[in-house]
Amino acid sequence: MAKFSQRSLTKHLAELGQQVHTVDDDGNPLTKEQALAALLWNMALGYEEQTRDDEGTLKTVKHKPASWAMQAIWDRREGRAAPTIMEDEGRIKAADKVRDLAKNRVNALAAKAAPAMKGPPKFKPKRKEP
Repeated sequence: MAKFSQRSLTKHLAELGQQVHTVDDDGNPLTKEQALAALLWNMALGYEEQTRDDEGTLKTVKHKPASWAMQAIWDRREGRAAPTIMEDEGRIKAADKVRDLAKNRVNALAAKAAPAMKGPPKFKPKRKEP
């Protein structure tokens, strides 16, 4: 598999985005970028879609507006860059958090399964006889 630089990938995505994807109702060609932008707007505003179920019945599916799409459009219109998610060294990483949660759950299950004990186990120490 070829290794692309970030600029190379961006260049190829721009080239593919300019290709014709479909034609609108008036017969005008729409590029992939225009179709993607239209889909993002639809997701931000909410839209209805006609689909068929397994029996072939035509149904209307209503999609509610998605807040992440609204935020993405707002950020692009304001000229903000897409946020990058970076893990800080000082913060708890997701894998560590999952590991701790799993450990706590296993300990809780073990405590339920073990017989109820109060205090340390009862035993008599061996005495040394003179």
